[in-house]
Amino acid sequence: MMVLCVLPIAGAQPREIWGSWSATYGSQHFQGAWTADAKGETDSGWGTWRLLDAAGNTLMGGTWSMRKAADEWRGSWRAEVKGSTAVYMGTWDSSLKKAGNAAFREMLEAAAKEVVSGAWAAPGGRSGAWSIRAAPGK
Repeated sequence: MMVLCVLPIAGAQPREIWGSWSATYGSQHFQGAWTADAKGETDSGWGTWRLLDAAGNTLMGGTWSMRKAADEWRGSWRAEVKGSTAVYMGTWDSSLKKAGNAAFREMLEAAAKEVVSGAWAAPGGRSGAWSIRAAPGK
C-alpha cells in the first residue's frame, strides 16, 4: 500500500505540487517524497520521486509520468539507486475512474477528497497495489 500526501506550494494554482509517500511490498516498508509539475497540462503530467531512509537520506530517485486514458490515469516510473548503476522501471495505473474531462491537477487534488488507489508492475513479474490520500492545501 502506498500513501501519498499532496501539499501545494502557497498561492493559487501553483506550478509544482509536492508531497510524501509510503508503501509496503511484502513485509518491507518504504517512504519518500515526490513532486509533480502542474503547469496546466490537461491529459498528462510528470514529476520526480525519492526513496528515503529513516534518517531522510535519499537511497533512490527518479521520475514518473502519467497520461489520461479513456476512463483512468496510467503512467510509468523509473528510478536509479544512489551510488550504483542499478535502474528500476515499471508502469502503474489508477482506479480513479473519473478521468473523463479531469485535468492532471484535478486528478492529484481528487486525492484530498477520497483515497485514490491503483496497481503497479515491474519487469520480472513484480507487482503490487498503491493508495494515496492527499492533505488539503493550506
